[in-house]
Amino acid sequence: MSFGAIQPVATLTGTTYATLTVPGLPSDTANVTVYVINSSELFFISNDLGAAFSGRAIASPSSFSPSSVSPNYIFHFTGNSSGAASVSIGLVNFSGGISGTVSGTMDHYAGGAATNQSLTGSYAFTQLYGRLGITGSSAATSPICYLTNPFDGVSAFCIGTDSSATFGVFDTQPTATYSSSSLSGNFYFGSSEPGDNTVPDLSGVASISSGSLTGTKDTSATAGLSLGSAFKATLSVNADGTGNLGANTVIVTNGTVLYFIDETATSPTLLQVFEQ
Repeated sequence: MSFGAIQPVATLTGTTYATLTVPGLPSDTANVTVYVINSSELFFISNDLGAAFSGRAIASPSSFSPSSVSPNYIFHFTGNSSGAASVSIGLVNFSGGISGTVSGTMDHYAGGAATNQSLTGSYAFTQLYGRLGITGSSAATSPICYLTNPFDGVSAFCIGTDSSATFGVFDTQPTATYSSSSLSGNFYFGSSEPGDNTVPDLSGVASISSGSLTGTKDTSATAGLSLGSAFKATLSVNADGTGNLGANTVIVTNGTVLYFIDETATSPTLLQVFEQ
């Protein structure tokens, strides 16, 4: 199947243009500008007024096998549920092979309400093109994922199959006994895709040492721009990589990256990603 055509890449700037087939658009096509980052990754942004979107592409392996599905992943998703922004983070575990069982946990926050649920179900992996279909207890826990070469915190891109229009990523989680000492050093962080225009955007830097997190952040919100705000928190990590940064917060980590949600009822529906 052809998804479009790409023009030659400018050797000095790494930019080019492409036409993509995108079902659902008025003409089912979109013209995009492409920014080549390296041989494994590119960013793109639409040039059409009626199709405002941007994205990222990561190279996939030349072939897939049953072992392409890692036993453990951490994940994060953003979307919009019943007119309100929604975010989720969690752990998911696969039994192995091209099909089997799925288990895990998920923290979901939307409309000022937080829920935690166990994940159970089954999966089927298509080796031809790396499609990982998950069947959970509901459409909200039944995403479809496509595996990449694990790169920069992305092992798979995923979309939801319910009405929340969720999008997210899986990242591998090495088998280990995690603790507050599993994360140490300097990190940069930012907010993930906002679920609606009320959700602020964040970026900043942080340092983690012996379970103590300190940092500085910039915030862009409807009220305006706030720069250089200092913050600190105490990091608590359970053996499975879940944990918190204080009361009414949840985190999940694989020892390199940390996903964070503040579930205080007055907090915006915001997902933050910390990476080294």
